[in-house]
Amino acid sequence: MRSLVLVALVMVSGCKKEKATAPPAAAQTTDALWKLAPSGATFGAVVSPAGVGRLEAAWFAVKKLIETAPELTDVRATMEAGLAQTLGTSSDATLATLGMTAEKGFALFFANSDRESVVVVLPVTDRDKFLAVMKGQKGSGADTFKALTCKTVQGVYACAKQPALLDQLGKGTLADKLTPVGARGDIEIAGTIPTLPITVAAVVQLERGAFVVRALVKGLPPMVTTLFANAATKPRVEANSVGFASVDLRQWLPNGLPAIEIAPGLTLADLGKTIGGPITINATAGATMFDARVPLSDEAPAKKLIEQCPRVGASQKIQATLDNGVCHLKAPPVEAELDVWVENKELRFGRKAGAPAGPKVEPSKIASELASGEWPFVMYGRGTLAGIGNLAQIAFSTGNMSDKARKGFRMFSTANEVGVAVRPEGDALRVVASVRTIWSNPDDVVAKLAPLPVDELMSKTDVAKKIAAEHPNTPFANDLAAGYIGLMVPTIVIAMAVRVAMPGGAPTSTDDDPSTESEASHQLGRLAKTLQHAYLGAGSFPKGKAPLTPAKACCPKKCADAAAWKQPMWKQLEFTIDEPHFFRYSYESTDGKSFTAMAVGDLDCDKHEITYVLKGAADDKGNVQTSLSKPAPNTD
Repeated sequence: MRSLVLVALVMVSGCKKEKATAPPAAAQTTDALWKLAPSGATFGAVVSPAGVGRLEAAWFAVKKLIETAPELTDVRATMEAGLAQTLGTSSDATLATLGMTAEKGFALFFANSDRESVVVVLPVTDRDKFLAVMKGQKGSGADTFKALTCKTVQGVYACAKQPALLDQLGKGTLADKLTPVGARGDIEIAGTIPTLPITVAAVVQLERGAFVVRALVKGLPPMVTTLFANAATKPRVEANSVGFASVDLRQWLPNGLPAIEIAPGLTLADLGKTIGGPITINATAGATMFDARVPLSDEAPAKKLIEQCPRVGASQKIQATLDNGVCHLKAPPVEAELDVWVENKELRFGRKAGAPAGPKVEPSKIASELASGEWPFVMYGRGTLAGIGNLAQIAFSTGNMSDKARKGFRMFSTANEVGVAVRPEGDALRVVASVRTIWSNPDDVVAKLAPLPVDELMSKTDVAKKIAAEHPNTPFANDLAAGYIGLMVPTIVIAMAVRVAMPGGAPTSTDDDPSTESEASHQLGRLAKTLQHAYLGAGSFPKGKAPLTPAKACCPKKCADAAAWKQPMWKQLEFTIDEPHFFRYSYESTDGKSFTAMAVGDLDCDKHEITYVLKGAADDKGNVQTSLSKPAPNTD
């Protein structure tokens, strides 16, 4: 199975053409690939010849950035070593050197729900070259490599771990399962995902430096579908919008917000109970602050919060003043200002005077599509982090930014447009998602952006303006005119989703203070979220055991043993604690359907430890339920 995936990766990423030309009757070619589905096929994916060409262009564009961007130089060495070890080739391999062609397309099918039943159709034209690279053996009737059997069947070169499946090609059907999407694409996926009760019909439409996904997904657990059960509405989009969103937190917070005091006599739970509809966010071109509105069923709690503005909002870095019912927050270091007020039964965040008129930016095709549709959930934003000036200078001036953070900023800076919209259709969810990157620009624009260190790319406004002036009417010039605020809209929505919609729910009064006893709740909550993701992705919790980590008690000082978290199970869970901590942690799952995790700590180093126990299990519908048992008060 792993070898088949590696072959697929070679096929879609190991080619080197500058421009893909779709062959005549491209749809017929794709349809012909779907007709190769084996008997009993349950899942398939097809990439058209044109799609292969576009994927190869994307691969080499990303590869060039990795080779050029200062923050990513070490990534190239890792990438090359991985390819050499697993595929026996380098990232410079072309279709020709692999014995393949871009004229035949690619297909992958599962003959049943067994992961070992996969069949891959490869665009091989020269068996000798292909087998030489893959270190295979040529046979009179069939070839072999990495425990796979390959041969020419019905005019295509196909490989399978179970040779009998090769004789079943063309005897099944899957193409009809793609029909509900109502569109065609360069990449098409249809069927039931192996080992999961999820049925997908999806297409990916590729363009230079961008893609749009259109999908219909059935079989998702109720904990997912209920997030989008509110009424569909059109998003609030104003003139010259470069970002907008609409999300109903009432669906995301069935148990409400936590009872954290946010002002004298007012808790977050009190404020949450007054949310009367979807929260809407809008951002306009050139603005430095978005406009967010929260419908209220009762204005009193929000007004009570605003009345406490100078007391609640002020800090060492933020100035807070109250003027005629408007809370004005100002952060001089980053030149950011925000007003908070209540108007027409809405809690408003933005600038009371309105955003200044910015440059005109025409909406993209996907922006217009999402803005004109009715969705229970939608988020969209466009722009660039290039040339944002003072904000970036402050972020990078501390000198403490890690290499990992710089890599993150570099990768985030490649995104220029992000959109996602979801709505229920019967027992399924229809999803439209789109991403556009810097590679949508001409090569000479990318060539000027890529070599810039990420701090210069983001902080030097004059450099960004010069590139835009030299290349007017390019996506980059338009994104620079849009500014950065549009991209903040999906960032804000994603942050809300991660914080309140995942296992562990919204923060509790102890989760916000990861010290002493609350550390255990905080870290076990993190682990619960990780395990939820693992179950949704694989249909089971990771099986195995991680003993108490670190092995020795955290006395007389806090634990700070980075090597302890390299234990195999913690690495599989991708769970580690970087900062010094009071508790030791363990995990165990014997059946993959339930788990137990513990936090054990001796807070006053009297050799008497207390224990927090996190238990989790999945029901028949795939919903993960967790419970946290805490030690009795004052038992340490």
